Amino acid sequence: MVKNLLKRVFGKKAAGKNPPPEGQVVRVNLDELGPGAADEFREVINDLGDITFFEGRVEHGYSLDYVSTPEACPRCQAPTRQHYGQWIYATQVAPRVMLAPAGYFCTRCPTVIVDEAMVQMGIKKQFRYQGVLGLDHQQGKDPDLFRTWNGGDTIHIFDENGILQGISTLGSLSLHQATKSSRITKPRQRPAKKAKKRARRKK
Repeated sequence: MVKNLLKRVFGKKAAGKNPPPEGQVVRVNLDELGPGAADEFREVINDLGDITFFEGRVEHGYSLDYVSTPEACPRCQAPTRQHYGQWIYATQVAPRVMLAPAGYFCTRCPTVIVDEAMVQMGIKKQFRYQGVLGLDHQQGKDPDLFRTWNGGDTIHIFDENGILQGISTLGSLSLHQATKSSRITKPRQRPAKKAKKRARRKK
């Protein structure tokens, strides 16, 4: 099954490492593969080309449209490297996962630059893209949900059923996002003890 899938993704000459034409997106439903086939597909992809799967962890995400270049990390300026990743993205229904070489990962710190245009090209028409949430992992690892996005602390937006609908950042959440049917989680604000003491002194 995996060999047939590779013919679909890379063409008939998969052994010759011929990828699809540049800019072409091939949709593959990994749920249709049998047990263990997804892992085999991952291993074969690693062997076929220069772009391999990312094996580390991430905490900070940036959009490719936000940064000046994908070749340098916007946090520490270290060089980046493009990898495949299993991207968790929000839709109007529920979060989904997509396998794509859409990330430029920092070689020094847990930061990634995400090519959102590539992710959007692979989404089926019945789903509406509402942002990348983080990176999924196999082999029993917990997923990585971004702690920051484009340099700002993330706010996770849930619908009335507790389903994650997207992320925003502190200071950038618009009024139309904070609807009655949405629940927003953000860091608790610590009381300003010094301000309280000053107020007491004035009395």
